Amino acid sequence: MFIASLFTHLPRRTFGPWLAKVWEMVAPGGVLVFSVHDEVLDLLDATWEDGFAFIAANEVAALDTEQYGTNFTTEAFVRDQIAHAIGEEGADAIRLPRALCFNQDVWVLTRGESTSAPLVYENGPNGALDWLEVDGRNFYLSGWVADTGFAAPDAPSHAIARVEVRFSDGTVVDADQELPRPDIAIHLGRGGDPLLEASGWAARGTTRRRIRLADIVSVTAICEHGGLFVLDATRVIDVLTRTGASLPPAPIERRILTGKAVYAQGGPRALAGLAPVVASNELKRLGAMLRSHLKATNT
Repeated sequence: MFIASLFTHLPRRTFGPWLAKVWEMVAPGGVLVFSVHDEVLDLLDATWEDGFAFIAANEVAALDTEQYGTNFTTEAFVRDQIAHAIGEEGADAIRLPRALCFNQDVWVLTRGESTSAPLVYENGPNGALDWLEVDGRNFYLSGWVADTGFAAPDAPSHAIARVEVRFSDGTVVDADQELPRPDIAIHLGRGGDPLLEASGWAARGTTRRRIRLADIVSVTAICEHGGLFVLDATRVIDVLTRTGASLPPAPIERRILTGKAVYAQGGPRALAGLAPVVASNELKRLGAMLRSHLKATNT
């Protein structure tokens, strides 16, 4: 049984009872796997008591935050909860730090006699698109990507062979890899890890047409065995908003934004009054183009 992001939200009073309840559903010889927020993830200065911190806040407005908030735990707290809720069968519980998306800790418990063979698991690639700059058809993107491979040292790796950037118009560029990102190693609690220290990637290029706010940009990691893992796929405007970058809008986009602003301030009457101004400007531009064309023809 696999339970992700449930125990990360429970208050102290229901953490143990829920653990005991799901354990009842595990068949003999079965395995329970659940995830928690380790203490290193607490960036909110939560109030701690005996290895547990709870914040009455979550991402679902319809849920009671006192019953389903956000918590952080220490390894000692989780082991104590396992001992009280499960008993001796939980004595061999295995903790896998940051095993779920390089974020949550994963705990593994076997019901019944556990195998003597070492636990082997694969993390899989993870990463992000951190920055995007665009200027007409030119772009620059950067981010990070890493795959720590299998837990067993002698198991096959899944090294990342390529990082592919793709735009809506079909433009595809391979990113440069293994760039310095010591901040990622520190953020993931693995400072000094050579793989994470060099997990940066960056791509620069030119698209076939002008980049638009509504265009989709995607970043895909391709492992050495051909597996594809999408790190990000979103609209250009969403990336720019998220990262704080800016994009000079195309002429039509400027007019739309202007129209929205005028409508918000003056309503339909003001928007209607804008039409003659736009038409006049378009005629002026058209006249200038014709004069330039005639001058070139006469010469």
